[in-house]
Amino acid sequence: MGGRQWRELQKNSAAKRWLLQGITAGRVRRVARAKVEAQTEEVAQDPRLASNDPHVIALARVGGARLLYSNDRDLQQDFKNPALTGPPRGRIYTSLPLPGAPGSRPLRDAHTGVLRRRDLRGGCD
Repeated sequence: MGGRQWRELQKNSAAKRWLLQGITAGRVRRVARAKVEAQTEEVAQDPRLASNDPHVIALARVGGARLLYSNDRDLQQDFKNPALTGPPRGRIYTSLPLPGAPGSRPLRDAHTGVLRRRDLRGGCD
């Protein structure tokens, strides 16, 4: 967590409590704001960017996270693009049905295994 994403979530008291609990438990890591902001400027200039969320892609680059929860199709496209995030390719949580799929499985059933994967979690300094 870091940069604009951190500031946005700090505005919501429930999200703020969740983040602080996650930090205490070692499940949420903060990334230096300056690093995220520098990457955000770089990502925003990339012509391959489909979404209006360069700060999310920048956070993935700096923090190394490869797991995203979003229903924003353009952001999903960007996050799975290794040219934007770097390898390995990102994985997506969504409650929307996949393109061409008749419906969506409940989030808990569809993504429990992905949550347990340590290779999708980023590290930071």
